[in-house]
Amino acid sequence: MTAPNGDESTLSTLWLADADGSRLHKVTGFDNPEFVGWSPTSDVLAVTNQGEVSTTYTPPPGSEYVTQPTSLWLVSPSGARRELVRPGSGMIDGATWSPDGSEVAVGGLSAYPFQDHVPWSETLTAYPIDEAKPTVWLRIVNPRSNSCCQTAG
Repeated sequence: MTAPNGDESTLSTLWLADADGSRLHKVTGFDNPEFVGWSPTSDVLAVTNQGEVSTTYTPPPGSEYVTQPTSLWLVSPSGARRELVRPGSGMIDGATWSPDGSEVAVGGLSAYPFQDHVPWSETLTAYPIDEAKPTVWLRIVNPRSNSCCQTAG
């Protein structure tokens, strides 16, 4: 994809089509979707959407340092979409479907461990697609961050 100014764009778009390639259509409403995967049991696609993560750190120009996936959406083949994980103050670090297709497990990072030397936490949460209450399976908390990749606690 080329940006209007001629530069290569790092933004992505989501297109869906039938298995035979017919009915190709762009799914609108995403800033920069990232593919998670199709449900193992139904025609539902999970994608993350890019957003801004709050920070006092000022990244180098053009680095897109604080622009990370912050919400997760379920998309049908028609392009209809539903937000499963809403934006918070952190980023989605990864996601995957449960084997039975009833939940999406999401790794969430509350803050960049090397940004601003702030406390951070990482969680693994299962979000049921029927919108029942999510289950936090794992939480790692670091009360301080002294430098890149050096943790305590």
